Amino acid sequence: MPASVNSDDTSVKPEESGIDVLALKELAKRSLLEALNSVNGSKTLVLDPSLVGPLGLVTDVAFLKQNGLDKMFWLESGPLNAPTPNIVYLCRPKIKYAKIIADHIRKHTAAGDKHIYTLILTPRTSTLISQVLEEEGVLGEITILPYNLQFIPLEDDVISLEHENAFKEIWLDGDETALYNSAQALLTIQRLYGLFPRILGKGEHAERLARLLIRLNSQQITTPGLPVSQGVSEKIDSLIIVERRADMVTPMLTQLTYEGLIDELVGVSNTYVELPANIVSPPSQANTSGDTTSQALNTTPVQAEKKKKYQLSSATDPLFKELRDVNFAVLGSLLSSTAKRLSSDYELTHLEDLVAEGADRRTILRMMVLASVVSGGIKVKQLESLKRVFLQTYGYELLPTLLSLESLQLLQSNPLPPSQAHLPSMKLPFTALRKQLRLLIEESEGGTDAMPNDISYVYSGYAPLSIRLVQCVAQMNAVLASFNASDSGKGKGKGKDVSQASEMPKMNAHPIVGWKGFEDVINTIPGPTVDITQTGIESKAQGPSLFPKEQSTTTVVFFLGGCTFTEITAIRWMAKRTRGRRFMIATTGVVSGNSLIESLLPAAKPKTAKVAGGSS
Repeated sequence: MPASVNSDDTSVKPEESGIDVLALKELAKRSLLEALNSVNGSKTLVLDPSLVGPLGLVTDVAFLKQNGLDKMFWLESGPLNAPTPNIVYLCRPKIKYAKIIADHIRKHTAAGDKHIYTLILTPRTSTLISQVLEEEGVLGEITILPYNLQFIPLEDDVISLEHENAFKEIWLDGDETALYNSAQALLTIQRLYGLFPRILGKGEHAERLARLLIRLNSQQITTPGLPVSQGVSEKIDSLIIVERRADMVTPMLTQLTYEGLIDELVGVSNTYVELPANIVSPPSQANTSGDTTSQALNTTPVQAEKKKKYQLSSATDPLFKELRDVNFAVLGSLLSSTAKRLSSDYELTHLEDLVAEGADRRTILRMMVLASVVSGGIKVKQLESLKRVFLQTYGYELLPTLLSLESLQLLQSNPLPPSQAHLPSMKLPFTALRKQLRLLIEESEGGTDAMPNDISYVYSGYAPLSIRLVQCVAQMNAVLASFNASDSGKGKGKGKDVSQASEMPKMNAHPIVGWKGFEDVINTIPGPTVDITQTGIESKAQGPSLFPKEQSTTTVVFFLGGCTFTEITAIRWMAKRTRGRRFMIATTGVVSGNSLIESLLPAAKPKTAKVAGGSS
């Protein structure tokens, strides 16, 4: 590893997760260094704005300057006045960026400015982008390189591809780029730690991802710095793929944990929130820090900022680690009343009243989706009335959004119109699942918000379906215990046995045996069921007896299409209650109901073009 690559981040603790997330961070940092160092001399970096957050979790401005960065600009339309001979573009492979780059090159050529152009595409190069540049007549003027940015550690137990809009791209646009990127990133985990002994999942795209991962592994494409392992992992016991489309109820609900509620009210992006500067840094403390090594990537002049970014991280804020997974009700009456007001907004009977009051359009759409998914569709007359009132209030430019929700089968009438009757049904049998998997839990059965004994505490009584599915595989005892607790509590009123569950010792991890015992329930959920055993060339053992009980292993839970902070919290609760099994949460990105709906809304009208970006 190059000497200039160092790691002083103490936020990640590989011994606690079973997977060294520092290795993933170093891999991303080293790959970036190699790409930048391929361009000799000082350079101007023109950066895709959507990469600022992810790169800020891997490196910082000081590191980039140490490796030849002179100036940094946004990648956007308009003139680019670069002070260095070398111009390096770093972006995702999107056609709009290729056309902007071509325009920059043509304008420089016309003005007699001579530059050496390099385009670094992440996570890999694209034939389509090369074709666009060729059509624009500039392909011969630019060198194209890949930057294989994959999983980025957000916390010691959470890694993310930070792929924005993965849900929309996969399920609405039919663009499976995020699925391929996910397979490549999971393949890297396999090369570092060995094959996943068992791959489980539910849903059409979960199956596609599993099959693609196996195919890519069989092709044995070597990557510099990575071993090619064909043995079964000794640290990881399974990969569970949670397809976002399989559970759309959970993200549409208001998150009731501290971190989740911050995401609902303020919005969290790449572990950062934007808050008024006087809140984050009181006047007496402002401008006193000279530490540049912890800077997040920023291309906006400080004097122009009206808000300041603050990182929500257990590494930078020990108190946050204590509070992030706590239910709002434990934090105080003010926060509690705010969240309860938001939670009540989801009652379908209040929909039209909320529309009349001008409530956030995202909130209204979340409510409509929730009502449709939970009820198996909304009555035709009621749905038509809701859509009409919604469009009259918020504008007919949102009609494509309603059509997108209908295309995703997230907003349906009951019964379906003849034009949709022939489509494969994605209808979730929520009423049956609610009983079979005990998704709604009374407080006497689930403990209290302060002393929970079931994952349902994250929503004050609702157990996320996605995490119940994970429990069916990796914590069967907890699911069965909730069944038994309910039965024992009937006729006793208070469920006394269960109320003491928070004082019970941890459950011992059981071998991964797939969906055994829950086959009938799982088969009622739309989409194929995935259960694949990998044995590997070097492995002689297979199946659930591969690991001895005394050996602690890690279960990787991958969310395809994004996960919420409350789902992360629920898995952390599982980890605390299990002896001998850790959990590593991997995802295409952290989402909320608002962010999912936002991805389906019309794009904001572009602002008047200005000089490309601003220097760092």
